[in-house]
Amino acid sequence: MTCPRCRQPALTVHTVAAEATAASVAVYGEPLTVHRCHACDHREVAPSLGSAARSASAESLPVARRRLARGDACRSCGTALTMPARRTVRVVTATPQGSPVTTLRFDVPMTRCPGCGLDQLPSRAGGDVDAALTALLHAAIATVG
Repeated sequence: MTCPRCRQPALTVHTVAAEATAASVAVYGEPLTVHRCHACDHREVAPSLGSAARSASAESLPVARRRLARGDACRSCGTALTMPARRTVRVVTATPQGSPVTTLRFDVPMTRCPGCGLDQLPSRAGGDVDAALTALLHAAIATVG
Protein backbone atom coordinates (compact mmCIF):
# COMPACT_ATOMS: atom_id res chain seq x y z
CA MET A 1 0.00 0.00 0.00
CA THR A 2 1.21 3.49 -0.77
CA CYS A 3 0.77 6.62 1.32
CA PRO A 4 -1.84 9.04 -0.13
CA ARG A 5 0.28 12.01 1.02
CA CYS A 6 3.87 11.19 -0.04
CA ARG A 7 3.20 8.24 -2.41
CA GLN A 8 5.85 6.11 -0.68
CA PRO A 9 5.18 2.38 -0.19
CA ALA A 10 5.75 2.69 3.55
CA LEU A 11 2.28 2.18 5.04
CA THR A 12 1.84 -0.17 7.97
CA VAL A 13 -1.47 -1.34 9.36
CA HIS A 14 -2.25 -1.06 13.07
CA THR A 15 -5.31 -2.34 14.89
CA VAL A 16 -6.21 -0.37 17.99
CA ALA A 17 -9.03 0.14 20.45
CA ALA A 18 -10.31 3.61 21.29
CA GLU A 19 -13.16 5.39 23.02
CA ALA A 20 -14.75 8.81 22.72
CA THR A 21 -17.63 10.87 24.02
CA ALA A 22 -19.74 13.57 22.41
CA ALA A 23 -22.47 15.24 24.48
CA SER A 24 -24.88 12.45 25.49
CA VAL A 25 -23.22 9.58 23.58
CA ALA A 26 -20.12 7.54 24.41
CA VAL A 27 -18.63 4.95 22.05
CA TYR A 28 -15.91 2.33 22.36
CA GLY A 29 -14.60 0.57 19.27
CA GLU A 30 -12.30 -2.35 18.53
CA PRO A 31 -10.53 -3.35 16.41
CA LEU A 32 -10.09 -0.06 14.56
CA THR A 33 -7.73 -0.20 11.58
CA VAL A 34 -5.28 2.71 11.27
CA HIS A 35 -2.71 3.11 8.48
CA ARG A 36 0.60 4.84 9.26
CA CYS A 37 3.28 5.96 6.83
CA HIS A 38 6.80 5.66 8.21
CA ALA A 39 8.21 8.01 5.56
CA CYS A 40 6.10 11.10 6.34
CA ASP A 41 4.27 10.00 9.55
CA HIS A 42 0.86 10.40 7.89
CA ARG A 43 -1.87 8.50 9.77
CA GLU A 44 -5.41 7.73 8.70
CA VAL A 45 -8.23 5.39 9.55
CA ALA A 46 -8.98 2.73 6.97
CA PRO A 47 -11.05 4.63 4.36
CA SER A 48 -14.07 2.32 4.51
CA LEU A 49 -14.23 2.24 8.32
CA GLY A 50 -15.90 5.62 8.82
CA SER A 51 -18.68 5.03 6.32
CA ALA A 52 -19.29 1.47 7.52
CA ALA A 53 -19.51 2.63 11.15
CA ARG A 54 -21.92 5.45 10.28
CA SER A 55 -24.15 3.15 8.21
CA ALA A 56 -24.26 0.44 10.87
CA SER A 57 -24.99 2.89 13.69
CA ALA A 58 -27.73 4.68 11.71
CA GLU A 59 -29.38 1.32 11.07
CA SER A 60 -29.12 0.08 14.66
CA LEU A 61 -29.80 3.33 16.54
CA PRO A 62 -32.99 4.88 15.14
CA VAL A 63 -33.63 8.53 15.99
CA ALA A 64 -37.07 9.79 17.02
CA ARG A 65 -38.82 12.31 14.80
CA ARG A 66 -38.74 15.85 16.15
CA ARG A 67 -42.08 17.66 16.19
CA LEU A 68 -42.22 21.37 16.85
CA ALA A 69 -43.88 22.24 20.16
CA ARG A 70 -45.26 18.71 20.62
CA GLY A 71 -42.15 16.73 21.59
CA ASP A 72 -40.70 13.71 19.84
CA ALA A 73 -42.68 11.11 17.91
CA CYS A 74 -41.88 7.48 17.24
CA ARG A 75 -39.83 6.87 14.11
CA SER A 76 -41.94 3.81 13.31
CA CYS A 77 -45.57 4.48 14.25
CA GLY A 78 -45.73 8.24 14.96
CA THR A 79 -46.96 7.90 18.57
CA ALA A 80 -45.90 10.68 20.95
CA LEU A 81 -42.89 9.58 23.02
CA THR A 82 -43.94 10.15 26.61
CA MET A 83 -41.70 7.67 28.44
CA PRO A 84 -38.49 9.03 30.00
CA ALA A 85 -35.14 8.38 28.37
CA ARG A 86 -32.78 5.93 30.07
CA ARG A 87 -29.11 5.08 29.58
CA THR A 88 -28.45 1.85 27.74
CA VAL A 89 -25.58 0.11 25.98
CA ARG A 90 -26.04 -0.97 22.37
CA VAL A 91 -23.52 -3.05 20.45
CA VAL A 92 -23.22 -2.33 16.73
CA THR A 93 -21.16 -4.34 14.25
CA ALA A 94 -19.59 -2.49 11.34
CA THR A 95 -18.22 -4.41 8.37
CA PRO A 96 -15.79 -2.16 6.48
CA GLN A 97 -14.64 -3.38 3.10
CA GLY A 98 -11.03 -4.60 3.21
CA SER A 99 -10.76 -4.30 7.02
CA PRO A 100 -11.71 -6.55 9.92
CA VAL A 101 -15.21 -6.46 11.37
CA THR A 102 -15.38 -3.71 14.00
CA THR A 103 -17.47 -3.81 17.16
CA LEU A 104 -18.79 -0.47 18.41
CA ARG A 105 -20.25 -0.29 21.90
CA PHE A 106 -22.50 2.77 22.34
CA ASP A 107 -23.67 4.15 25.70
CA VAL A 108 -26.71 6.18 24.68
CA PRO A 109 -29.98 7.64 25.98
CA MET A 110 -32.94 5.67 24.61
CA THR A 111 -36.67 6.09 24.94
CA ARG A 112 -39.29 3.44 24.27
CA CYS A 113 -42.40 4.07 22.22
CA PRO A 114 -45.54 3.36 24.28
CA GLY A 115 -47.34 2.38 21.07
CA CYS A 116 -45.09 -0.11 19.29
CA GLY A 117 -42.24 -0.62 21.79
CA LEU A 118 -39.43 0.60 19.50
CA ASP A 119 -36.37 1.83 21.41
CA GLN A 120 -34.94 4.97 19.84
CA LEU A 121 -32.69 7.92 20.52
CA PRO A 122 -34.42 11.16 21.49
CA SER A 123 -34.17 13.59 18.57
CA ARG A 124 -31.87 15.91 20.54
CA ALA A 125 -29.25 13.09 20.70
CA GLY A 126 -29.32 12.18 17.00
CA GLY A 127 -26.33 14.34 16.03
CA ASP A 128 -24.34 13.13 19.04
CA VAL A 129 -23.85 9.67 17.50
CA ASP A 130 -22.10 11.08 14.42
CA ALA A 131 -20.01 13.44 16.58
CA ALA A 132 -18.98 10.55 18.85
CA LEU A 133 -17.97 8.42 15.84
CA THR A 134 -15.86 11.27 14.44
CA ALA A 135 -14.18 11.69 17.83
CA LEU A 136 -13.60 7.92 18.01
CA LEU A 137 -11.81 7.85 14.65
CA HIS A 138 -9.61 10.80 15.70
CA ALA A 139 -8.83 9.04 19.00
CA ALA A 140 -7.84 5.87 17.10
CA ILE A 141 -5.42 7.86 14.94
CA ALA A 142 -3.93 9.52 18.03
CA THR A 143 -3.20 6.15 19.67
CA VAL A 144 -0.88 5.02 16.86
CA GLY A 145 2.60 6.19 17.80
